[in-house]
Amino acid sequence: MRLQNALSWTLISVGIRYALKLLGNLALARMLSPDDFGLAAIVMSVVTGIEAITDVGTRSALIRSHRTDDDWLDTAWTLGLIRGAGITIIIAISSIPIADFFEDDRLAALVAVTALMSFLVGLSSITAVTNIRNLEVKRLTILDTASAIVGYVVMLGWAYFSPSAWALISGALVSTGAFAFASWFWLGPRRVRLRWDPEVIRELMNFGKWVFFSSIAGFIIVQGDRVGVGKLVGITAIGVYSIGQTWSFALRALIEMVLSRIYLPVVSELCRRSSDFASKILIMRRTVIAALIIPFAFGAAFAQPLIGLLYPEEYAGAGAIMQVLVVGGWFSTLESLYNDQLIAKGEPAWHFSVQAFSIVVMGLVFLAMFSDGFSAIDFAYIFSGGAVVRGIAMLLAAERDTIMKIFPDLGLTAVLLGLIYILATMFVTPFGTSSPLTVLVGGFLVMLPFGAGICWWAIKRILAAWDELTLT
Repeated sequence: MRLQNALSWTLISVGIRYALKLLGNLALARMLSPDDFGLAAIVMSVVTGIEAITDVGTRSALIRSHRTDDDWLDTAWTLGLIRGAGITIIIAISSIPIADFFEDDRLAALVAVTALMSFLVGLSSITAVTNIRNLEVKRLTILDTASAIVGYVVMLGWAYFSPSAWALISGALVSTGAFAFASWFWLGPRRVRLRWDPEVIRELMNFGKWVFFSSIAGFIIVQGDRVGVGKLVGITAIGVYSIGQTWSFALRALIEMVLSRIYLPVVSELCRRSSDFASKILIMRRTVIAALIIPFAFGAAFAQPLIGLLYPEEYAGAGAIMQVLVVGGWFSTLESLYNDQLIAKGEPAWHFSVQAFSIVVMGLVFLAMFSDGFSAIDFAYIFSGGAVVRGIAMLLAAERDTIMKIFPDLGLTAVLLGLIYILATMFVTPFGTSSPLTVLVGGFLVMLPFGAGICWWAIKRILAAWDELTLT
């Protein structure tokens, strides 16, 4: 029942968040300019990037660890609080140099204020992570969703009365603050105190050193395209780019919410409790991959009608960018699946090695193209290509004991790419002269039965595997 409830509440959260994203962007694009979106994209890239490069993997370490005692939890929370305060100070001090780098004075105040997000994240109760570890996500889902709704209300209100990039920043800050404050009483009362247990710190550092290196590489991989577009193409261009990236990331982020709250805890439990965990993980992974084909195919094939429906004409270029990034997002999601599998087995070093290799490949491509100049979509191709490299390399790392295990995953990827081609050439293109709404609704109605059927099959199969584990 724990897994079934966790799945149900997580899927509800995914549905609500996508609806919020749809309605919020529909309104915001008509109140704000591409320049506003560009400024906010740079600010969030800087803040989340510095947040990422200081990650020491506390969350992943707790989910896979056998320990849940007060020494462990209090020390982990204390480390997170110190980290959050330190990041806030670093970002605030860096705000003026960042504005100088992008040659836009408006960025200084935006970056300095947004730095508070890191401190608010550090303040949040560690009970949120223990709930995920124990597959008790009902209260977490309600809080997460409520915080997102509050953030969108503030964002839309600010954009209506005073349209500027501050509207987007204010919504993110309020949402993060609401979650941090409410997490202490809504997720269950738990006494906490500042604690510094050297043994726990050594355990976290030993596990987290590779997560730390991976996070540094991840900043380049996840935020490097925004920085590159903002610096080499312009603030307005990154505003358009960020719209395509927002939707591709939304699909990936919502799916990774399911993976982080369901897949990693279940895989970790399999590693702790089952002697035959490798074969069970393999079954679960391929079930998850099969279930993801329909949403990724729809997102890639119908990207341009979606952008055409939601945004004014000046955002039209975001459609092609979204299409490329959704395909890259598929390989990034595979990368996350394989990384979760390796983390659960206590092998986090592989991810950094693969990330470093893909950065070298992307850098060489970047240098080869540099003399010809760049457009926004060139960055989408470079970074999606890097995701392809990482996805395949992580598959080889996760299944290095036998090459035969990689073919089913590659086969499912081929099915996805074929489905995108069929939908784009036989459905979207012939009806391209119709309204975007007609194309999207028609495509959704065609794909819904297949997607629902595959998801139902996947859920039943995962629940059956979980029941078999808990009964043994």
